[in-house]
Order: sequence, then C-alpha cells, then structure tokens
Amino acid sequence: MHPACSICGSPDIEDLGTIQRRSVTKRGIMTFTMPVGICSNCGFSFLHPTPTDEEFIRIHQNVYYPNWGDNRSVIEHARKVFEKVTQAITLPEQCAVLDIGCGEGNLLEVFREHGADCTGVEIREEIDIRRLEAQGITILRQPFQDIRFTRTFDLIIMDNVMEHVPDPSVFLAGVRNILAPQGHLVVLVPYVSPTSDEVFIPEHVNFFTPATLRNLCEAGGFETVEPPDERKALSIYRPNATAVKRELSNQYPAVKDLISDYMMRKDARDALIRNGVQQKIDAFFAQGKSVMFYGAGSYALYMMEHLNLSHERFLGFVESNPLKVGKPFLDHTVRGLDDLVRLQPDAVFICTENSHFINEITELLRKAMPEGQHTVITMHDIRAEAAAS
Repeated sequence: MHPACSICGSPDIEDLGTIQRRSVTKRGIMTFTMPVGICSNCGFSFLHPTPTDEEFIRIHQNVYYPNWGDNRSVIEHARKVFEKVTQAITLPEQCAVLDIGCGEGNLLEVFREHGADCTGVEIREEIDIRRLEAQGITILRQPFQDIRFTRTFDLIIMDNVMEHVPDPSVFLAGVRNILAPQGHLVVLVPYVSPTSDEVFIPEHVNFFTPATLRNLCEAGGFETVEPPDERKALSIYRPNATAVKRELSNQYPAVKDLISDYMMRKDARDALIRNGVQQKIDAFFAQGKSVMFYGAGSYALYMMEHLNLSHERFLGFVESNPLKVGKPFLDHTVRGLDDLVRLQPDAVFICTENSHFINEITELLRKAMPEGQHTVITMHDIRAEAAAS
C-alpha cells in the first residue's frame, strides 16, 4: 500500500468514493471493491489504498484476457503504433526495442520486420511465445522489476501497462535505468473520460488523464517529445539530460470533476442503455424472433443481470474466446461461434466495452451465422440512441 502520491509524494489523498465491479474470472464471478482516491496536490488518481502485492497477483491471475494473437484489429493497431513512432522520431539502424507487457508480440513482430533487435517482457503463461522466438525475438517470462538487464535499449514501449502498476514512479525509474541516453520511451494508456467504463476495471490501479501522465513522466526524469492528449493514446518521451524539471501542473480540480461526474452519471447512463436493450429485446420477442448475446465477460454480466431474459426465444450467450465456451454464465452454457448455424438467432447483441474489436466481432458473427437476414446490434449503437433521446 502506498499512502502517498506516486508522482509528487504528497500524503494529501482525498477519497472520491468506491466503485464496485462484479467480474467474470477464471474462478467464476468475483466482486471487486475499488476505492478511488485523488492527490489534492497534483491531481493524480489511483486506487487508495493500493492493492497489496498478494491482492494484485490474485486479480491478474484470475482475469480473462482475450486471445489477441491473430486479431486483425490488434495487428492493425500494432502497425499504426509503428507508423506513429517512426514518423515522430528517428530510430537507429538495428534499433534495440523492449516491449514491456508485449502480449502476443504483434508490435515486436512489426519492428522485427524492419530490422530491429526485439525483446519482450510478458508474464502471462497462456501466451505461446514459440512463434516469436522463431523470428529471433527474445521473450522474458519474469516480472519486469525482477529482471536484471545487462544492456540498454534505444526504444522502450509500454502499451496499456502503466495503469496496472502499483507504484508507477518506481516502475518508471527502472525503465529509465535501461533506456539509452539518446533513447525514447513510448507510452499508451487509457484516459479517464465521461464514459470511462474501460478505465475503471479491477485490474487497473491508476487512472490517468493526458496531463497526469505527462506529470508522471516528467517527474520521473523524462522530457516530452510527443505530448499526450485525448485524441490519441500514444505519447513519446526521452531522458531529460538536464537537472531542470518542468513544474508539475496541478490537475486536481479538473480530474476530480471528471471522475466525480463519471461516478455520479454512470448509473443513470447505464440504466438508459439497459432500457434501450430491453426494449429492443422485447420487440424481437413480440415478433417471434430469437435473440442471443455475444459476450460472457464482466461488462455483459454488469448489463445483463438487470435485464428480463426469461423467454423461450432467448438462446443464451456466444463467445469466440475458447476459455469461456462451455462454461456456465447467468444460467446458460456459453456457446461457440460454430453453434450459431444450429441455433440460428434472428438477432445478436454485442455486449462488450472494448470498442477496438466491435467491427471484427460483427464480421465474425455475420460469417458464422447461416444465410438470411440477421441483425447485429452493439451496445455502442444503443448508447448513441440513448444519448440522442
């Protein structure tokens, strides 16, 4: 537990309230309590108290992660990151790249295609690293903090990592120690916004805005090359060679208002979405049409528990994640995509909060469903309708 702010060291942490999330985990449905705090000196927001190491490990060992290795959206994301980085900075030939939390290694594969010397850090045991090793990519299967590096890197990438780290300043100091003097650090994190459903999840410890992320990096001995903003997740930094540091901007009022507004409006906004879903479901049932939901994860649990699905034309839940297929979920057995041909639903609602994969999931469903007219509806569609009404 860290009683003080990791960025500025202030002990003045204000309680903003508690968010409870019921999550689908490998052990079944678990309830997580998330006490959200904010530093009144600089505005950095994080879980306060921060989970102990044991609690942190328990959460991450039980979270379902999707199989992203052959996901076209993720591969496209990797190529876009590569393009943005190489447009913003000039990398040396045979650039030494380290990707911390590399997942299936899609980004490392792109850099390897362009001649980089690539290393990844990934502790998730379910990821098969043989494909990467066959390409000459080194994968280290230890927590970053436990690795004793004997070299430096020209480019270090942390894509959706810093929001998971219990003490980001300590973690960042370790990163700076192995970054070459002329090297660069690339950081991507999700930002707090008025609809932060993808931010406030059990495995996240820190809740960044662009300004607080910049504060963290500049307080940690970096200077900003490509600043973060709400329109893009990617920002770039390099080691600050001088002793002069930019004074941290106090983001307390702005961040407090943003998070408080989110927490205050979340229940009302979600109720509107649920009402919209229920109305569409009831309309399909009234026409004698059958309905399924894609998604058997935490967001589906959160949304579906409050719906009336007791109808013979409700056919249950379908998933593409093989770890979930065949498992019980809300009194139904989760089906795989192959089952859609047999079940022939008239409509499938995509119930996921991860906007990156909506188009690909839609395409998967349309390919898997039998010939004929079938409706695919996303929660984003219903959210837009609710916002417009």
